[in-house]
Amino acid sequence: DDWGNRFVCNNSNHLEQVVVPLRYIDRNPQLSVSDVVRTIAKEGAAAPVYRQSPAEPWRIVRTARRAADPAFASKAAKTELVATGFFTSATGVTVYRGGAYPPEFQGNVFIGDVGGNLVHRKSLSANGITQLGTRTEENVEFLTSSDNWFRPANFVNAPDGTLYIFDMYWETIEHPASIPEDIKDHLDLESGNDRGRIYRLVSPNMTRFQPPKMSGMSTVELVAQLASPHGWVRDTAHRLIWERLDASAESPLRELLRKTAKPQARLHALWSLDGLGKLSSDDVLLGLSDADARVREHAVRLSERFAETPPAALFFKLGNLTDDANLRVCWQLAFSLGEFSSVDTIPALLRLVSRYPQDADMRVAVLSSVSKAASGPFATALMSDPKLATSELLRELIGQQGSRSDDDAAIIFAAILNLSDDSSTRLPLLRALTEGLRRRGSSLAKVAELLPETTRGVWTTWLDQQIQIVSNPNAGLGLRTSAVRLLGGVPTAAAQEALTPLLDPQSPPVLQQQAVQSLLAAGDAAAAGRVLAKWKGLGPQSRKDAVAALTQSRTGAAALLTGVADGIVKPAELERDKQQLLQAFPQADIRDQAKKLLDGNNSNRKAIVTQYQSALGLEGNAAGGHAVYKKICFQCHRAGTEGHAVGPDMVSVQNKSPDDLLIAILDPNREAQPIFTSYTAATQQGQVFTGIIAAETAASLTLRRAEAKEDVVLRDQLDELISNGVSLMPEGVEKDLTPQQIADVIAYIKALAPAAK
Repeated sequence: DDWGNRFVCNNSNHLEQVVVPLRYIDRNPQLSVSDVVRTIAKEGAAAPVYRQSPAEPWRIVRTARRAADPAFASKAAKTELVATGFFTSATGVTVYRGGAYPPEFQGNVFIGDVGGNLVHRKSLSANGITQLGTRTEENVEFLTSSDNWFRPANFVNAPDGTLYIFDMYWETIEHPASIPEDIKDHLDLESGNDRGRIYRLVSPNMTRFQPPKMSGMSTVELVAQLASPHGWVRDTAHRLIWERLDASAESPLRELLRKTAKPQARLHALWSLDGLGKLSSDDVLLGLSDADARVREHAVRLSERFAETPPAALFFKLGNLTDDANLRVCWQLAFSLGEFSSVDTIPALLRLVSRYPQDADMRVAVLSSVSKAASGPFATALMSDPKLATSELLRELIGQQGSRSDDDAAIIFAAILNLSDDSSTRLPLLRALTEGLRRRGSSLAKVAELLPETTRGVWTTWLDQQIQIVSNPNAGLGLRTSAVRLLGGVPTAAAQEALTPLLDPQSPPVLQQQAVQSLLAAGDAAAAGRVLAKWKGLGPQSRKDAVAALTQSRTGAAALLTGVADGIVKPAELERDKQQLLQAFPQADIRDQAKKLLDGNNSNRKAIVTQYQSALGLEGNAAGGHAVYKKICFQCHRAGTEGHAVGPDMVSVQNKSPDDLLIAILDPNREAQPIFTSYTAATQQGQVFTGIIAAETAASLTLRRAEAKEDVVLRDQLDELISNGVSLMPEGVEKDLTPQQIADVIAYIKALAPAAK
């Protein structure tokens, strides 16, 4: 848009915003951010659309076949006669930046849906640090066509202030797997490869603007064009000013900055001065005091040019902006402060954290700005503030410190031990440090050896107290559970001895579950043996947690399969995704043993789909489908306000026919999108993590697995990264479902209400 915000789309998610600039993520190797691109449409990703074009001939044939089946025809919804109702092929998202249309069109987003032969429009409004896209036409689209060949694939802001629409004009738009093979024989899937159209979209009674010929303009005249209402004119003038590198532009640009009433013109003036190398700290100061928050935000970015030796007035002004009324200004300030001297910015960063203690976006910005040198002092400052000592930001900062090195971890370890010995204060921070250490295969026990003797004594005494609390049945359940969590980062013999009795069935479930996780946290063979020896006494959730933990290391996976071979663990106790993980494990011996013990997964998926066709003839019950969803699908799929966002949202697949939903359930790899392909990461310490790649930086990658749990893997600790070539959704789910339950799930998906408008 006019302010540099970037928007993208994909076939079923029609409006997303790129939120976090990559350069700020990359400067802190320990920072992992998984939601840098976000859906911003008010209706959600799967927004409804309203086409007027008729069904394509091949769809009519396919539908006629379905209609010939009485069981299908009796319950088929009208929308299933054609693939309509929701975005299925969004493309070309473009923000209108011209001046030819009425004011209400300024900043609107135009999106094509090539499958629906239509153009969708949304207005944008501020929504925290992102925008909110709201439908501008109710129950109708901005532009529709009755021509099935109309494929609006892209848009361009034109020189005359209008929009150009690029129509690829193609006969058949569909995923090949969705067209029956015998019907394909009668289609020319390349029909239209020699065609295409470009439309100019005009407004009623519009007087066409004649764009100026700027190549022959003087530099002063080009500067004047920066105040044009047309984005193309402003951008072109800006480019020509920069290409010429004419020093005579400096004075008129500075005059434009001080006198124009148009905020976009002031923005162009600031950036043009920067591009010419003429930007002064006084120019930036002027921008920092601008009446328009969007100009102030960009001025904060430009202040980074003076980060090495900032003028006192500029640095003072930046400090005052921590009280700015606009969240975006403060958010940009949190990022930009990371370019200045780390120690000097700590007070300003602390004020931002205090203003927005629960804001996740502010937390990311601050964490990106805290350099290695400032990490310790900043963490200490947070600890000294009672309101921030328990904040998520402090825990993440401590985790980053732990993932850098044992020496860095020792500094923060000592600071934590210098706090009050109140367990409610220390334990969460030590757990955060443990998580950071785990990424490098280290532990609190190793780092404790680097502590000064006096501090090490404090640690030893306090650790003994925690072990006593774990072993004391009269201690409070909450206190014992917290102590058990701590021992997960202390893989000593004494800690394991204290945890083992908690595996007995007499232990409260929450304590048993946490003991399983803590014992297996280090991937130790002895700990795995302790858990498997107590398997009969573990509750269902404890067993599930144990399987999840054991499959996260080579040692654990080997021990788990030995347990299966010895009859201790039943194959049915391994969920489908865990079986799939073991059969695709990085080590060949584990893969081979898993395939032997778990019967492999070499079944013919097409045959399975055919076998379950009877489900399509059954009357589905949405309530029953909801029960199946909560038991099986909940971990990876959102449905309304329920579930976890790992795989596709259930609402986004409502437009699929029952046949296609059956395929998606039983043969998840037939049409799996690349973004849902699972990967396995093996570390040099023998840890193994699997999931879809949720985020990548130069120093780390984040894998997201069931229940939206995420594992951060440092690249310098990575032994290998393997694409499993399959969807994270495992095959073989039919072994847990009857045809009636599949019919119920399909009915449940079809009955889901779209996101509220």
